[in-house]
Amino acid sequence: MKITTTTYTKALKDIRARIAKGYARLEETFRRETLATNWDVGRIITERILPDSTDAPSAQNAQVIEDLVSDLGRGRTFIYRLVKFYKCYPRRPKTSLTWSHYTYLSIVEDEHTRDAFEQKAIKQGLSAKNLYRLIAKKKKKEKSATVRRLLAGRQAKQVKNFKLPVTRGELYFYKCVRRDYIPCKKNERLVDIGFKAG
Repeated sequence: MKITTTTYTKALKDIRARIAKGYARLEETFRRETLATNWDVGRIITERILPDSTDAPSAQNAQVIEDLVSDLGRGRTFIYRLVKFYKCYPRRPKTSLTWSHYTYLSIVEDEHTRDAFEQKAIKQGLSAKNLYRLIAKKKKKEKSATVRRLLAGRQAKQVKNFKLPVTRGELYFYKCVRRDYIPCKKNERLVDIGFKAG
């Protein structure tokens, strides 16, 4: 059977479309399963393994994390991210965002701000990298605003509480001095009356 150029071209087009569709489904499945797995593992660690469920670090929690690092062969940062992800999202997110997106979203402490970033990333189709840039920019603005507020408060307090330092010498005690940087006639002396201005 002889294959015509038209038949081959059409078949090639269909093959490429099928491969692209399969890879897209594979990527979507991988994204969804990664998110679900990481959320579930974060939940198990938080609810069943960590003895101290408060946000404050404790020696017991640190030891449990070290044990998990050793037993799972995963990094400490990864384990902490799983726990943080679950604490930030007690309900598993079902969005188009990736694990990388949620890693960055989990560093946003305020829930409303985090939700706003999440919605923006979904609506605008932001990559994880671009989402991180937005979060970092907002954190930088907040930090500089906080620093300005603290400095303004500190400066106002300093101005309000400012007192001119007073250094008193002995009463009626004067020194006869010669200063090379003050022009004087030959054999002329200056009298230092104790104000320490020079």
